[in-house]
Amino acid sequence: GSSANLANEVEKLVLYTGDAPRITLADCEAITSRTPEAVGWEFTSAVTEGNLLRALKLLDLLFIKDSDVIPLLASLSNEYQRYSKLIPAMRELGVTHATPRSFDNLPADVKKRFPDNPLLGYHPFRAYKMCEAAQKLGGYKIAEKLAAIREASCAAVSGGGNVRILIEQLILK
Repeated sequence: GSSANLANEVEKLVLYTGDAPRITLADCEAITSRTPEAVGWEFTSAVTEGNLLRALKLLDLLFIKDSDVIPLLASLSNEYQRYSKLIPAMRELGVTHATPRSFDNLPADVKKRFPDNPLLGYHPFRAYKMCEAAQKLGGYKIAEKLAAIREASCAAVSGGGNVRILIEQLILK
């Protein structure tokens, strides 16, 4: 959002917590307003990380209507498509198994040979975390998840059912 909204939310949080020595995540969740975009990003992360309980709880914060579900499904699809490109991108860079240090000091010649490699555009730790997630899933599971998202998208567009149930079923798949 805007810096004015951010300032407003920080002020609410400070007033809410008063003289408390620490501000906790629970405090933030209790008093601050979440934008639909932020909740959507958090939802996408929860689903892709396999945190089903968190994803289901976030559904309560999302205003799911026929028009709102398509961007949410697109976001999920984009994230899994990004994961599908990471394993080949790792191979291209000579990284067989991602570690926290895999992308810190790649040789300059590797960077020059593969300027379009998507991993070179991320912060090294972000690249590692994304590769870690992609490796946990594996190509077959990523393809399964993309197929499930496609089916949910088709069902959402056709309007043949309750959108909330559709998304819950997708989360559980």
